[in-house]
Amino acid sequence: MKFRSIRTRLIQFMLFATIIPLTLSLVITLLHTRESVKEQTVNENIRLIYQGKTNLDNYLNGINRASPRSIQTLTF
Repeated sequence: MKFRSIRTRLIQFMLFATIIPLTLSLVITLLHTRESVKEQTVNENIRLIYQGKTNLDNYLNGINRASPRSIQTLTF
């Protein structure tokens, strides 16, 4: 039977007492941050797509207004 000193046991206990909570905290933070970044990215992309659609509509309406009336009567 191998005898371990109190010092060795205390060192092991302190390592486990600090490493386990720290690791759990890091994992929880990582998961929360990942989800938060994913949600922000999706929302930003939705906003940019809507803004691009609006800009394209305005551009095409400007071209339509600037073109001669004979071309505007053509439909595609």
